[in-house]
Amino acid sequence: MQGRSAEKSYEEAKLTAENIRQKVEQKNMYHGELKLKIKISAGISASRPGQILETQELIRQADRALYAAKESGRNKVIVYQ
Repeated sequence: MQGRSAEKSYEEAKLTAENIRQKVEQKNMYHGELKLKIKISAGISASRPGQILETQELIRQADRALYAAKESGRNKVIVYQ
């Protein structure tokens, strides 16, 4: 992510995840004749400039953000703060 601010990278990640979430929600899915409504929630985490995080810590943060999305109504994208 050279040349980009951490905030811009977070915003790009959130925008990408939100676009995916919307496309999944709008897609018509069927199981036989049964129409399914699919929704997703996503959690986002990334290290900030000068910050070195282990992979497991990034996963833990993204997991916390995912659970926050689920607890606040699901079908959302949340960035770890």
